[in-house]
Amino acid sequence: MPTNEETLGYHSPIIPGMDQEGEKLATEFAHDDTLYRATEAHHQGSNPNNVQKVLEASRAERKTSYNVEDFAPLTGREEDWRFTPLKRLGGLHLEKLTGTAPAPKVTAPEQVQVETVSREDARIGSAGIPEDRVAANAWSSFTEATVVTIPAEAELAEHVEIDITGTGNEAAAQHIVIEAKPFSKAVVVLRHTGSTVLAQNVEFVVNDEAELNVVSVQQWADDAIHASAHYAKLGRNARFKHVVVSLGGDLVRVTPSTKFTAPGAETEMYGLYFVDAGQHIESRLFVDHSVPNCKS
Repeated sequence: MPTNEETLGYHSPIIPGMDQEGEKLATEFAHDDTLYRATEAHHQGSNPNNVQKVLEASRAERKTSYNVEDFAPLTGREEDWRFTPLKRLGGLHLEKLTGTAPAPKVTAPEQVQVETVSREDARIGSAGIPEDRVAANAWSSFTEATVVTIPAEAELAEHVEIDITGTGNEAAAQHIVIEAKPFSKAVVVLRHTGSTVLAQNVEFVVNDEAELNVVSVQQWADDAIHASAHYAKLGRNARFKHVVVSLGGDLVRVTPSTKFTAPGAETEMYGLYFVDAGQHIESRLFVDHSVPNCKS
């Protein structure tokens, strides 16, 4: 694994195309013996020689719905949930999420637009549809969403920082939409800290010729439970880089996916995590290559 000792002062994975500050954000929580693993191998299934089983396990073939009632109750025998200890999900898969989600605190350059909107806002649902029971439960339960918009042609010199600090343990739902307008360039950092029981959906809309780099850091307290589905939709010649850094929490499960909608788009998806005894940290990524001349 290449290193950047001169910049960071210790061994760390290099993420091609990320500026030095972005690389530091993705690695400053780690140290020399950090375990770095690509999540894609984890996503291939346990029986690669059984073609039928691989087809059934494909996320591209799974049910998608905004309604939690459309998904059968989880048993733990499902391919997508076979590694997840359901008893430690804090009820995120069982009941309506009535708790108060931590309010995102957004720090951004002045040209960035930050809004709190109702669930009827037309931008909600523009990047993806839930593909599992927990994500659908979050979608069915949230009442307000945070929408962050990077204007067209803006090239942000400073990062957009979204801090999510949990202060309770009542199961809650959260929804965030981040849109990069055409020809814009930005780095967005999601930081999760504190205690929570949270089901979360995060949408990234990367329009034509836009470039969006995202670092999602899960540095929760030891008792936190967090299940997060990330959806990215890429336009023509769009560039999207997505880095998941999971460190804290009792159970943290992140499922990022990218969908191409026009030729020329490119995505890079990375995972970095450091796990202590007793923690469950899981990341399952998916890229939908449904459009020609795209790259991942």
